[in-house]
Amino acid sequence: MTAADKKGLPVKWSLGRHPPMTKSLGGAGNDTPSIKLVRLIADGLSMKEIADQMGKSLKTAEYHWARAKRHYGFRNYVDATRWAIKNGLVSLDEKGVSLRL
Repeated sequence: MTAADKKGLPVKWSLGRHPPMTKSLGGAGNDTPSIKLVRLIADGLSMKEIADQMGKSLKTAEYHWARAKRHYGFRNYVDATRWAIKNGLVSLDEKGVSLRL
């Protein structure tokens, strides 16, 4: 019996991974670079456009995307957009997605 079995957790979650899209923001002041990046992804920007808007290099923007994917369990941009809508980072209107800043 492993430590994960003793805790009643699925084995893959015991390794520090989180179930997909279950983490929430936790507070209003939680505007990390990864959260800013998810907002911009949900708005439909490319990674290059996101890097330009954040004033970062493309490599740094890709780093924040990899970090957000790992932390929140995103598999792709669609998961990130769905999560952003669910957590109130963006809203849907007749024109598409609009940012809530």
